[in-house]
Amino acid sequence: MLKTIHTLTIGDYRFFEKTGDSKYLFDGKVIKNVSIAGLLQEINIGLSGENENSNKLQKELHKVKSQYRIQLLITLYEAVYNIMVLQKDINEWRELAGLKQTNVLNLSKYTDKIKKATNIEINSIDDLEKLKKEIERWVDKFAENFPESDIEPDGITFIQMVLGVFAATNMSLDYKMYLSDFFELKKEAEQLNKMIKQKQTEKK
Repeated sequence: MLKTIHTLTIGDYRFFEKTGDSKYLFDGKVIKNVSIAGLLQEINIGLSGENENSNKLQKELHKVKSQYRIQLLITLYEAVYNIMVLQKDINEWRELAGLKQTNVLNLSKYTDKIKKATNIEINSIDDLEKLKKEIERWVDKFAENFPESDIEPDGITFIQMVLGVFAATNMSLDYKMYLSDFFELKKEAEQLNKMIKQKQTEKK
């Protein structure tokens, strides 16, 4: 089940930002067909304001969708390989041992998904090479679009923002705090900062 800002902790989102692994956004098993775009948008609004950093958000969503696609294709490749190669070997061993062969019932389910995602038809082991090259193409494209050196010089990371908010409110860092509570704390820190600046201006 996908978490919400009321069940997602600072620690959860910190690991998601560091690794890009969506498992930290789910409570238990990752559900592949569940979109995380809405959750990321809600988090972005909580961190930066509704009208700010829209380009950054769109880029982040594009990045996550690309990661999902690559992970899906790798999973499908491994599933079909296991069925077409390993299952075939197992059946040959079972035949030599005089045992009944195991029927493969779910191969078409995976090949249909591959066809839908890439337009590649998998009818033999040789066709898997086409899928492998498609995965490599997407991996190269991802590296080109999202290079590790592509870091905003004036931007701050999520954890830097968290440390600043906790310091401003004179509170101990709590990785188990839910994001919804952190967003409220962030607003409080912003109000305190605004009041301090206002008083400093009045003194001048």
